[in-house]
Amino acid sequence: MPGVAFANMSFIPDTWPLEPDGVAYYRSVLPASVVEGRVNVGPPAWTGADGFGVVTGPNTASFFYDTVVLKGLHSRGIPHQMKLAQDLGQRLIVDVDDLYDDLPDWHPAAPTWDPSKAKVTNKEYFIQTIMQADAVTVSTEFLFERYSNMRDNVFLIRNAVNLDVMHQTELSNTSKPVVGWVGQVGKRPLDIESLRWWLPEFLDNHDLTFHHSGDDGAISSRSFAEAAGFDSKRATTLPGHAIEFYFKKSFCFDIGIVPLVDEPFNRAKSFLKGLEYAASGIPFVAQALPEYEYLADRGIGRIAHTPEDWIEQMTALLNPKVRKAEAAANLAAVKRDHTITARADEWRAILQG
Repeated sequence: MPGVAFANMSFIPDTWPLEPDGVAYYRSVLPASVVEGRVNVGPPAWTGADGFGVVTGPNTASFFYDTVVLKGLHSRGIPHQMKLAQDLGQRLIVDVDDLYDDLPDWHPAAPTWDPSKAKVTNKEYFIQTIMQADAVTVSTEFLFERYSNMRDNVFLIRNAVNLDVMHQTELSNTSKPVVGWVGQVGKRPLDIESLRWWLPEFLDNHDLTFHHSGDDGAISSRSFAEAAGFDSKRATTLPGHAIEFYFKKSFCFDIGIVPLVDEPFNRAKSFLKGLEYAASGIPFVAQALPEYEYLADRGIGRIAHTPEDWIEQMTALLNPKVRKAEAAANLAAVKRDHTITARADEWRAILQG
């Protein structure tokens, strides 16, 4: 029976049933939920006779799919395996949601993509998979333009959320709201350091608390407060959570922020963080990069170009009436345009060829 498989490397190892991380959830599990017919999601499996399939258990795999979406496969032998699978009649789509082939030096994964340091898995093999695929799906306009300059059949499908699993935050009624951010400090060092220009003074002037969800403990050498340059006494933290609990436990503050240094890596990033805030009922301010400008133009979130802009936008959200009105407007726009149901036709059109 023909069908669609999402073969994604971003599942947490040795978890049964399989546990996706954020990448697997948003770019495989959610799209699979709106695909009609036979569909499966899991880590990639391969045989020379059957082509690509997905792992379904500790010692089991499922095959015989006519369309397979590959995610995170960039090892030396993958382009050749793709060719063999295509010869068997499989249609292969490579999905890209980050600037993997041009990671900045500060990124912790950069050495593993550098051909001079990583001989078996690197960005050269990643580009080969891009070129070998029958089609490429991307999550941002930046990535669409980048890969469209290399080849045809590149399609933009922006990220979306499933509101059924989102937890609606009850915003405070005070003029001293909790400001917050969700993420791993070790993966966003420069972005967080950019807050030093305004956040410490802003928190002090208004006597505010800052909450960080996603603390990765020993992996990061600094706490969020240390990286952003404010007194740790103003900070509260929660550890990162598996996707099952992520939406219920991570979004527990009144104003979200999305700090992003203006560089190609961040220009390629989607608006997913802001979308999660909005879908959780949290108003937010983001650095004015293209995807967040796109979102703001459609009625979701605020943007800031300079430290002065940040202070102005954040100050406006200190008013509880403004916060709640904005949260309601943001959520309405998410429901209208940015749920996985709203994206369903885009995914189905690509997957059906």
